Amino acid sequence: MNQDRGQEFKEFQRETYDNLYSDLDFALYKVQHPIRTYFEHEVISLALEGLEGTAEMSCLDVGCGQGVTTYVLSKHFERVIGVDFSSGAIKTAREFLTAMGVSNACVLVGDVDSLCLPDNSVDVVHFKDFLHHTAQPLRAMENLRRVSRQGRIVGAEVNGHSPIMSLFGRIAKHERGLLDSNRKWLTDLALAAGFKAVDIKEFSFYPYPMRIPVIGDRRLAPLLPAVRAVEALLVKTPLRRYANYLIFDASS
Repeated sequence: MNQDRGQEFKEFQRETYDNLYSDLDFALYKVQHPIRTYFEHEVISLALEGLEGTAEMSCLDVGCGQGVTTYVLSKHFERVIGVDFSSGAIKTAREFLTAMGVSNACVLVGDVDSLCLPDNSVDVVHFKDFLHHTAQPLRAMENLRRVSRQGRIVGAEVNGHSPIMSLFGRIAKHERGLLDSNRKWLTDLALAAGFKAVDIKEFSFYPYPMRIPVIGDRRLAPLLPAVRAVEALLVKTPLRRYANYLIFDASS
């Protein structure tokens, strides 16, 4: 379980996201596209379902990227700290949060392997699309458990059983880690890191190309009710195994 993907993997991820997440316009696009906006808010709402009193809590958003998730979390928590090891992403995140008028969140460059945060320094930890990018997933989970006052991590990870995500992982070299990501892998990691309870549910079946600016824009807004209805139906069937995302709640 102590999977180590090596320092080369880590540096490749850092360089990739320094380039991918340097565009403020793309971050702003994510909160303007109707289906993308639905996804960003819904995935966090599902992850927070088991939490009460978040309005008085602090949250660490790990792998915050361009700050879009940090922005959505700021609507639920009293204070949010976003951390990412890509300095390019953090620069964009600061500009994005300023543009969105967010006053209860900040972002900083940080590495999950050496978090500059004391034990029990935040109430809960959140991450999305993060764990499969780490060089040492187990060590990452252990470090994040340490800084959480409640011993709790919530969020979402991609599902390698999804045909769309599996294809993406094979095409994009920086996403190769998602091929390991599935319900069992995520559960085993959480238990090995010392969590006692792990709850995982599935979410999101809509076509991945809808997230791409060239293909998806405001003209897709009329499709949103249909997308939501289809997803609500599929998640109640055995096909949920092939959903794009796994929503998780790990607690000590």
